[in-house]
Amino acid sequence: MKREKAENLIRLISLLSTRKLKVGELAKLLNVQTKQIRRYYQVLDDLNLHVDEDLDGRCFIFSADKIQKALLEQEEKNWIYSIIKLHAPNHPFSTSIGHKLQQNACPLPQPEQLSDLRIADIFEKITRAIEQRTRIILLDYHSPSGTKTVSNRLVEPLEFLDDHRQLKAYEIASRKVKSFKIDRIGKVQRTEEPCTKNHNSISQTDPFGFSSTKFSLIELQLSPLAKDLLYENHPLARPYLVQNEKKYHYYSGPISNPIGVGRFILGLPGHVKVLKGEHLKEYLRLEIQKYDF
Repeated sequence: MKREKAENLIRLISLLSTRKLKVGELAKLLNVQTKQIRRYYQVLDDLNLHVDEDLDGRCFIFSADKIQKALLEQEEKNWIYSIIKLHAPNHPFSTSIGHKLQQNACPLPQPEQLSDLRIADIFEKITRAIEQRTRIILLDYHSPSGTKTVSNRLVEPLEFLDDHRQLKAYEIASRKVKSFKIDRIGKVQRTEEPCTKNHNSISQTDPFGFSSTKFSLIELQLSPLAKDLLYENHPLARPYLVQNEKKYHYYSGPISNPIGVGRFILGLPGHVKVLKGEHLKEYLRLEIQKYDF
């Protein structure tokens, strides 16, 4: 970038940050043609400094005062606050930073803020239980399947999965390792009961949220819609997505239980074809028989 152009851009930012000026006025002040001012606007836009015009055609940089003072918008503060609560709830600085970010917040929390606080509390209690190897109770856990849609689950927490959106835990009642979605947990109640099982030998969870000591391989042919939904909703499945020379999409990977992937397939009739996996096909046949219209 030429020195003259750089100096003009700096002067332009300074002018539009402190007042509103028309293009002709800016051209005179910078001693350039009006079309050159328009080119400068494009450079500023590429730097995320957006030039707006009012009804009289006077130009200004939107939120220039906040940019100069490095002030954050409330949406930006909320986002930073949620990230801190999600990934570093026990860090020594998390509480003080949270207070600073929320200083100008409304005294009465909004519904979405209450939800964020609930999730943050859930993460904090689960994290401590994992570190201290103690059991917890997942209160009012909502499950879309089963006879009881809302129930309390006594579990031994193991680890977070799927970018902290799921909890892998050993459920005492069923004696199985399961995955629980964080946003379906009402509250978490800590207990003083120590974890009794040694889960070191338990295999990893499959991309659809189910765990087992045994895995089987399946192959699915996916429509473009099914491929996109699988990619977005099941991030752990991404390494197993492939595309052949005819540009057909496939999932070729492991499952530990047909229920997880079966729900995905049944929710997209006509978009998924099972090429490999007889046990999965049998599960789907049995589930289809349950439909009554």
